[in-house]
Amino acid sequence: MKSLKFRKMTAAAASISLPRPLAAALTTLAVFAAPVVAQDNPWIDRRPLNIAHRGGAAEAPEHTLYAYKTALPKGVTVLEIDVTLSLDGVLVVHHDLTLDRVTNGTGDVAAFTLKELKALDSAYWYSSVCEGTCNSQPAEDYDFRGVATGDVPPPAGFSANDFKIATLKEVLKAFPDVLMSIEIKGVAPDSIPTAEALAGLLRQYGRSTNVMIASFNDATTAAFKAYAPEINTTPGLSEVVSFVSAPGPLPDHVAFQVPRTFSGTSVPPLIIDPAHANNLSVYFFIDPSEETDIVYNELFDQGADGIITDRPTALEAVLQSRGGGYLYREPLPTTSALVKSSGALKVVAKTETILPIAPPTLTATAFSVTSNGGEMLDPLSAGEWKVLGNPESPSGWKYSNVAAPDGGPCKTLLIKRRSIKAICKSLGTIPAPLAPGANDAVETSLALGANRYCASAAAPHAVVKEGKLIKIKDAPAPADCP
Repeated sequence: MKSLKFRKMTAAAASISLPRPLAAALTTLAVFAAPVVAQDNPWIDRRPLNIAHRGGAAEAPEHTLYAYKTALPKGVTVLEIDVTLSLDGVLVVHHDLTLDRVTNGTGDVAAFTLKELKALDSAYWYSSVCEGTCNSQPAEDYDFRGVATGDVPPPAGFSANDFKIATLKEVLKAFPDVLMSIEIKGVAPDSIPTAEALAGLLRQYGRSTNVMIASFNDATTAAFKAYAPEINTTPGLSEVVSFVSAPGPLPDHVAFQVPRTFSGTSVPPLIIDPAHANNLSVYFFIDPSEETDIVYNELFDQGADGIITDRPTALEAVLQSRGGGYLYREPLPTTSALVKSSGALKVVAKTETILPIAPPTLTATAFSVTSNGGEMLDPLSAGEWKVLGNPESPSGWKYSNVAAPDGGPCKTLLIKRRSIKAICKSLGTIPAPLAPGANDAVETSLALGANRYCASAAAPHAVVKEGKLIKIKDAPAPADCP
């Protein structure tokens, strides 16, 4: 999107026959009176949004799983995704219809099977030096070149696949509850198979009100809406222009995604009020050269519901200075919980979950590891917790238990914007239910600050052998969070 999308919109607008010049139509909006429309729009309450354009294209290789995974801890609440079809009909996440700009391949995406696309390096031309994709730097400036192909080891916690061309199915599976804006690439009729495939896949994963589908091509949007009328959409270019000329209800859609400026005209003051009056959200994409604190604040001051950004870290800093962005109502699912048994020497418990972006409070804090015997091995709430060197606008918050001379069994709690880690060590004897032998279940749970955060994980296991690592994944959320 961004500059390329802006040029496409400008060119397309020039070919649309308007009843009067666009600029004149825009200026008439100051006197309109649009009715409030009663339609169900879940996006209205989700504001302001930090929308990672291609995963944050200035800060990570665009559209890779690595970009999306690293975007969430930066404060991102919506992932912006472009999709097209491979030769064998698989929805892949890629902006251009060709491979050349981003990967080490060349030619049309649609000319290659998924297997052939997966052999490419989707981080090949990404360089943090030029803050995005470029081909003018020396080889050593390309941060992740060779990771996808196995020539360079991946960063800790990631795999080679995180730097390959991703499928939309991979993204949906990796982020089952994360808000997404998905753009269908191409122009009808060529884009119609993509629209049909997208409708089917989103239905398969039960995604409707937590995604919004976009295309600048009205025929593409109409085709998608015909396939899946229940899934949230944004209007194409012609509908946007018609709305600006004569605001009114758009019951088929939930939001606009528009540029900050259009043909020399400032768009925000002319579309935000009529959109809100008609129960529609407005999200702005801006040229990379405009991505500054001044522009971010200007857009939010004018009432923007969100910004589609290449620089989510910078946008998040502005949102925090203004009191924070949109928070997920509930914590996203726990990613994993680990319990390690090593005879009578040590228990290590780790709980991680994706959380709303807000500094935690340690009021009513509790962390526990409980075996099937019911013992609470490590109550984190005991003792006095001290903040350790947290800056004014931290990327995380670190606390230390200073109640006991040795720091206590759980001596460190590290809370990042979207994850919690508590490392607890008990150097005494492991209680019988966790010692080598039969066990029915091990549970870890974490609650922070007046029910603000909660996470739980539990899984049955038959035998804990000395040194064996028990990994608990995809644990259900607790029915009642304390």
